[in-house]
Order: sequence, then structure tokens, then C-alpha cells
Amino acid sequence: SSGINAEYGRSPEEHQNKIFTVIDSWSTDKKVKHRYLGVQLIGILHDQATTKRANGFVSLLSGVIATHCDVTDGENEANTTVRDQVLYTAIVNMLKLTEGKDLPKMVVDKLGDLLVYPHQWIRQAACQLVGQ
Repeated sequence: SSGINAEYGRSPEEHQNKIFTVIDSWSTDKKVKHRYLGVQLIGILHDQATTKRANGFVSLLSGVIATHCDVTDGENEANTTVRDQVLYTAIVNMLKLTEGKDLPKMVVDKLGDLLVYPHQWIRQAACQLVGQ
């Protein structure tokens, strides 16, 4: 991941924009595994992100967190574990990207749902968001 991170940091802005577009499409894809891949890439690339790009990553993560909080949205049970991984990874990345800053309103609005989420790791990560 450090090699990817370093190459991303050295890439011209137009290439970073293309990568961001791909991450955006994966993060909002119907397939939960694509969303997981998008969220993982944000975690890898956040160190090299400019302030503008970091704000874009925060926006993407906010959307992922908002859509994954609802455990009754009709996705089949086989995806529950992957959904939990996506949500946990998004929260951890949000913690990294917003350290010392205010959380986006979309995330603040979902904190109650996160604190009562069925998966323990999600609840613990949500507590870290509250304490930040």
C-alpha cells in the first residue's frame, strides 16, 4: 500500500482526478464489494491527498456511512459481513481524515444509528467518532 500511496502522491493532478472518479464510482456502486474496495482505497490514499482531495474523500465516506447504517434496507444476509466491513473501514478512514475537525452533518445525523448498530466494532468506532 505504501507503493500505491507514493505513486499517487507523485501523479499529476489530472491522474489523481481520474483515480478519484474511479473511487467515487466504486464507493457508490450497487455491489457492496465494490464499495468496500473504494473505501479501502481511500484509506490507502488519504496520506497523499491534498486538502481539496481529502474533503472529497470525506464527502464520499459520509455517503457510504449514511447508506450503510440502515441494516433493514433489504440487502440479502450474505452481504451483512461485507457491509459491516465497509462501514467499519469507512468510519476508521473518517476518523483519520477528520482528526481535529468537525464531522460532516451527514455523519453526525447517523451517530445514533451507529451507536446501536448490531456489530460491536461499528459501535466502538462510532464511540471514537463521538469522542473526537
